[in-house]
Amino acid sequence: MNETTEIIGSLLFTSMGHERLSENIKSLSKETTWWRNRTAIISITPEQRGKVIEIGIREPTESWRFLIRPLEIKEREEIEINQPKRRLKKNIMNLKKKIVQRRVFYKNVNEKKKKN
Repeated sequence: MNETTEIIGSLLFTSMGHERLSENIKSLSKETTWWRNRTAIISITPEQRGKVIEIGIREPTESWRFLIRPLEIKEREEIEINQPKRRLKKNIMNLKKKIVQRRVFYKNVNEKKKKN
């Protein structure tokens, strides 16, 4: 989700012509970066590790248009899953051997019947 937010921010900044504001506007974080043009002010707020946690779009009057916050992604536990493919390959090989053995057996039985 962070990558999506960064892409959205990058597209917004590109369309705005990279006019960076030199001061923060009522910012909760000193790390927030501000960009503006005639129609909007965009803020980007990183967390300590540098990932974007918030992108805000405001009117030039400083009222909010909308705010984008990536969802928190919790760590997932990894569960080991046995690989059935190996067993399946062995089973298929065994089945092929049995089929070949049966064909040979029935071929021999049929040949003996023809001789008698």
